[in-house]
Amino acid sequence: MGVHLAVQVALPVPVPKTFTYLLPPPMEAACLPGCRVRVPFGRKSLIGVAVAVGPEAEFRGDLRNVVEVLDSAPSVSGELLDFTRWLADYYFAPWGLVLQAALPASLRTRTRRTLEISEAGREILEDPFSRAPALHRRVLDLVARKGGLTPGRLRSLLPAAGAASLRRIESRGWIRILEREASPAGLERMEEWAVPARFPPSKGSRSQGERQRRILESLAQAGGAVRSADLLQSSGASRSSLKALAGGGWLTLEKRPAARSGSGPPAPSPVTAPPLLEHQRVAAGAIRASLDRGGFRCFLLEGVTGSGKTEVYMAAASHALALGRGVLYLVPEIGLTPLLEDRLEGRFPGRVAVLHSGLPERERRARWERIRQGEAPLILGTRSSLFAPHRNIGLVMVDEEQDVSYYQGESPRYHARDAALVRARRLQATVVLGSATPSLEAVASVRRGKFERLFLPERVEKRPLPEVHIVDMREEFLQTGVQSLLSRRLAEAIREVRAEGSQALLLLNRRGFSTFVICRACGHRLECSGCSIAMTYHRAEAKL
Repeated sequence: MGVHLAVQVALPVPVPKTFTYLLPPPMEAACLPGCRVRVPFGRKSLIGVAVAVGPEAEFRGDLRNVVEVLDSAPSVSGELLDFTRWLADYYFAPWGLVLQAALPASLRTRTRRTLEISEAGREILEDPFSRAPALHRRVLDLVARKGGLTPGRLRSLLPAAGAASLRRIESRGWIRILEREASPAGLERMEEWAVPARFPPSKGSRSQGERQRRILESLAQAGGAVRSADLLQSSGASRSSLKALAGGGWLTLEKRPAARSGSGPPAPSPVTAPPLLEHQRVAAGAIRASLDRGGFRCFLLEGVTGSGKTEVYMAAASHALALGRGVLYLVPEIGLTPLLEDRLEGRFPGRVAVLHSGLPERERRARWERIRQGEAPLILGTRSSLFAPHRNIGLVMVDEEQDVSYYQGESPRYHARDAALVRARRLQATVVLGSATPSLEAVASVRRGKFERLFLPERVEKRPLPEVHIVDMREEFLQTGVQSLLSRRLAEAIREVRAEGSQALLLLNRRGFSTFVICRACGHRLECSGCSIAMTYHRAEAKL
């Protein structure tokens, strides 16, 4: 009796453990740590990630079989497996949920249920004397003739074939309902192509308008299939003319996968980097030296607003890419990515991939694959791009490192800035934390010698900083006796702006009618009974 292999699987369920399954012999060679597998879990099946493979004897109890190995090569590298395991342990999150966050949605949940006729079902279909109900025979006929038929498509063709009918047919062993991963082609961007008909109608069968004739002439000159958009542009015709030709049998319209971005026109020449100022050169030089030496090192790049921190990031990224290392550039908000993407693409054309949760899943999957294949060594994104699958990251940059948006508030909860430091240490990469107002943690790390401080003390071209005036509204009330939202200084400034024909922008960072309630006589402030947070007064409900 041979030794069978078992696999530990991290599943996306809120349970802090992995689950063990038996690998059928045909799957043993295909299943490696990091591969996605489909396994039974209760009455349903789930997609998880194989995290360890070993002899069956090492595990106890009766084991259920793995249903399917979904990857020919691991979707999660060994480095990412180790990193996600650390993150799960440190933040007390289930490993399966962390791995789920690390993968595009199409790799973890996208499934397709299809119907397949069994041998018993074929015998029923071919037996003219079978007593099977007519509806069941019609279902078997459709499933046999149309390969890969889904339950939804079956119901559109045969409305009477509902879920109850399918269950009855399945219980008799005539069909099988298979649950498989959706084809990767289903995630690709599709384009419409016009294909000449192999046997077009005779020329005299139907008169054509001038626009339709131009379409056919353009198609004939191309000598084969043409993208519909290109065909309409070259002929100057409308889409209605194209559809009329398709309806008349002169051509057919097909959906084909769009060409990948790498196969399009050549990338433009990169934009020339502007010369760095003295303080920028010092900061960029220190980061370059760290990249040349290799190993883990962290810098706190502190600079006033407008001091040119982004140009320092660019210079560091350029050096890392020249050394053949990948670059991970984190920003706190999705809204910051479009402008930065334009700047990075201008400087490093064709080498940038943006990852964040706001992308359509098809686009996110395509960019994730570009990163994994090494086609996009510069990754720009929000906290979720922390799990980018690049295998050779040498530089990690966290802009506005003090921003609270780097904290993931739902399971799995983690702080992307702190987790980025850990991943960089494991990869022996250089880290740059940038901010105009560094967090207390970063400042403390500088004082303890853990981080090295790089400082940009002035704005580019010595532009002046805006004037800032802080007004104590308590003193304002004591001096005026008037309870107002606007101080005298602010009211006067607004009047000056209006007199000049300009606009004023007021930002209110509050909720409720009043952020606190205080006694004017003794100064007592009403606070939460469980902590020291001031209670907010909501006037509409008269509640604290």
